[in-house]
Amino acid sequence: MTQIGLALAGRAGARLAASIGITAGRDTLLRMVRSVPEPDVGEVEVLGVDDFAFRKGWHYGTLLIDMAAHRPLHLYDGREGEDLADWLRGHPEVKVICRDRSSGYGEGARVGAPQARQVADRYHLWANLGQAVEKSVNPIAPAWPNRPRTTPVSRWRQSPRWSSRRKS
Repeated sequence: MTQIGLALAGRAGARLAASIGITAGRDTLLRMVRSVPEPDVGEVEVLGVDDFAFRKGWHYGTLLIDMAAHRPLHLYDGREGEDLADWLRGHPEVKVICRDRSSGYGEGARVGAPQARQVADRYHLWANLGQAVEKSVNPIAPAWPNRPRTTPVSRWRQSPRWSSRRKS
């Protein structure tokens, strides 16, 4: 039952349990999931740090991930580097920190784990490369003699072919 709760949680878990002949409500499954003890963090050599939105534009949090085990370690409210530095002080074994370009995370990593090497994760490497290419190419693109004519996406979506209010 606990495995069903861990895999599917509330309503979906209750439906699966009913289909295999076990009577269990969604609240029961969620209570079982909450009763499972948190796994011990242990040694973390490669730490991933990223932010996420509780509510986009309003409220953000930070997620710490063990990159070797691919599992979340800690979740805290806000995107301040001080919280990251506090967590890192308790884990001096961290050797590598994968993070985005946030200056708060950079400062928190520098203060909390000066021995750790800070690196960008794969997503942010590609995002940084794309921004650098755009910044380099955009000023000279209008001067290209055989530049293909492109239609901005906003105009393309407004064309009658793609209009949802097209008259029959």
